[in-house]
Amino acid sequence: MRILVAYDGSEGADVAAQLVSELAWPEGSTVELAFAVATRAASPPPHVLSSQAGRVPRQTALEEADQAAARSARWLSALPNATFSLYYGRAAPAIADEAAALGADVIVVGSRGRGPYASLLLGSVSTEIVDRAPCPVIVARTSAFGHVVLATDGSAAAELATTVVGTWPMFESAQITVVSVGDARDERLISPTYRESSTSIPRPDHVSPDPVTIAARTARRLRSEGRRARATLRVGDPSEEIRGVAKRRRAEMVVLGSRGHTGLARAVLGSVAREVLLGTAASVLICAASGADDDDPLQS
Repeated sequence: MRILVAYDGSEGADVAAQLVSELAWPEGSTVELAFAVATRAASPPPHVLSSQAGRVPRQTALEEADQAAARSARWLSALPNATFSLYYGRAAPAIADEAAALGADVIVVGSRGRGPYASLLLGSVSTEIVDRAPCPVIVARTSAFGHVVLATDGSAAAELATTVVGTWPMFESAQITVVSVGDARDERLISPTYRESSTSIPRPDHVSPDPVTIAARTARRLRSEGRRARATLRVGDPSEEIRGVAKRRRAEMVVLGSRGHTGLARAVLGSVAREVLLGTAASVLICAASGADDDDPLQS
């Protein structure tokens, strides 16, 4: 696998690098530590370091580059096949563009930044990286995990998230709770008869699969792939229920899908993904599926 770590030397970035060092990756995996110096220019040195290049003074940019290299040194020996790269420009686009050029399989980013110039992770930048990323993104808040919550609604993005959990080596020893959230207005969820027969009753095209079936089917799929998974149903607000399950289970990671967008139509995450990302203390792995259905509950 090709792993891109958005690294700015901050405490949050070190948590991200530590998580990468603790996880199981396929043999031959490579890690690139990517550091972005915030300038308006996108050209490489020496032009970007000229006094006319951008809003970052030349001396400040040079100091940021030196600090980035020094802070990354500890991880170059700790991470498999690790390299360090320096990029110029606004952080989120620079990281997303490098991930696309690298053909990265995952981006790992911390949740906070350290300063106004090397602004990899300031404010909403981590969510912007998720939105722009051409691959799954882990927003790291813990340096390891043992319990994972996988949120699913049966959408294309959720199926991609399930595939990640079922195939990436890092999830082999994790305890996985699969959660699907139903609408409290759905009378099927309070009907024992429907629950018992929901897997066999043909549904009209306009009726979506019930969350009981979705969660159970996903857990069975993961168990068939050698994962330790169990299903649970919650009814109510999706983001609130997902965060609640993660808190009660003391999960160190939440995995979910998010609708993908490109260009001017870009939306910074679906509301559920954003609320989970910003409202949980756990690390969050978000898988975006371009072209996902706009009506998917977890994506709206």
